[in-house]
Amino acid sequence: MPEGTMKIWSDPYVLVKEAATMRDDAPETVQTSAMEDAIRRAHQLVSPDLYVIERLKQSNMEPDYLNLFGSQIQEKMAALIFLAKHKLLDIEQSTLYSRDVNDAKRDLSSYVEILFRLEAVDALGIFFDFAQAQRDSRVPALWRNVSSRCLYLMSLLPQDCWPQVAAFLENRPEAQRLMEELKGSQNPQIAEPLQNLANMYQQTAGSRQSVNTPGQMMNTMPQPLYITIAQRYEAATPVSAARDEAARGVSSLLSAQDRISQAAAAGDIPSLVDWISNGSHAAMNAAFRCALSVMSNNQYINMLEQAIEHGDLEPVRMAAVVLELGNLNRSTSPQGGVPTINRLLLKLAMTEDEELSGVAKVAIHELGAVKAQNDILTVAEKAPLLAVAEEVVTVIRANRQLTMLESLLNQRPELIPAYRTARAELVELQDLTESAWACQTEDLAMIYLDQLKARKAMPELKQLTMAPNFVSELARQILTELEAEIPWT
Repeated sequence: MPEGTMKIWSDPYVLVKEAATMRDDAPETVQTSAMEDAIRRAHQLVSPDLYVIERLKQSNMEPDYLNLFGSQIQEKMAALIFLAKHKLLDIEQSTLYSRDVNDAKRDLSSYVEILFRLEAVDALGIFFDFAQAQRDSRVPALWRNVSSRCLYLMSLLPQDCWPQVAAFLENRPEAQRLMEELKGSQNPQIAEPLQNLANMYQQTAGSRQSVNTPGQMMNTMPQPLYITIAQRYEAATPVSAARDEAARGVSSLLSAQDRISQAAAAGDIPSLVDWISNGSHAAMNAAFRCALSVMSNNQYINMLEQAIEHGDLEPVRMAAVVLELGNLNRSTSPQGGVPTINRLLLKLAMTEDEELSGVAKVAIHELGAVKAQNDILTVAEKAPLLAVAEEVVTVIRANRQLTMLESLLNQRPELIPAYRTARAELVELQDLTESAWACQTEDLAMIYLDQLKARKAMPELKQLTMAPNFVSELARQILTELEAEIPWT
């Protein structure tokens, strides 16, 4: 890790601010665009069937798509087309973590296979044209692969579908060129069906009619209803790389939330840990929420412990897990803490890894928040990293209990400078408090109050809320701001 980054993550307040941003739920819970709403409606329509299909395939059973989709088959096929486009853009534009991207790719393959099994030539044509429209994107290889996959699947369709495929190819020289290229593949599983498709196309020359729009492959055939519905989706909320920021990742996140909910209901802790470790921020939050809603406290603590021990967590994500432990600790046992949680926090504080010093300091603050004095003093005495042990002095100073440390100073004299600094800071804080209390103008009072805020002086600010004048209201405002920033208050 670069030295500058290590310095940033060694500050527990900076680390907690980043972790709090990671745990911000607003993007998940607020619908901000018509596009996002359309994605959610389409997902809701097909989600139950996709779950059944996934379970059947896991049991090596071939789904009966016609019966499964039932009377809503046309609407569901259109929804799959709409969602597949968004999955493609999610993958292409993704800054998500690997679990989201991998699952989006798996979902996309499933959607396309379903449409292929339903012999939806028009849908494959839509995907081909959509991929061609993105050729100048930042990931051209992705879209070439999509185009190639569409042609390959067209070549595997029953021969009674080939007239539609030929009509599609007729007005698309780029598709014809790609077909010629693919039939020369070194992989016979690709080359042979593409050669058959090319032969068919040549043999039917002169007898076919060209078209420009998928869904109207042959003038003698009516446009399928699912294409009409898909066009309505497109007319209301056009899918393109320039889609609303709020819509990015939504299709993949909704699928992730389904899987997370299923894992939580089944008590599948390894899967939940994987989402916490490798999912997007929103997916991580969904894992926290779903698990907490169905698990006992002990099960939830066990899950968080496994996440910490997963080995792949970078400092900000680990801090988010620590904050989740702290939330449970503070809400369950604010005076002393839950022993199993305290044990985990103590273990984190005893790290020898300097890159995790910020996480260790967050753990110390969480121990301080529940007044786990014995654990805090253990860290002061035995923490391998001096900077972490010095953070104990900061926490105890914040609780105005510096006398607790005096007996340890002989055992760990390297803490004496931090202890002396803390004592001097307490004197300075009291001077600032007295000065603020005596102020006659708001402008002057704010000078002292801002200094108290910068020092996270919660006890002094609480003391000033009892002032008999305008200072009390100013102190309350600043106290509220600090409490929003610091989770362990």
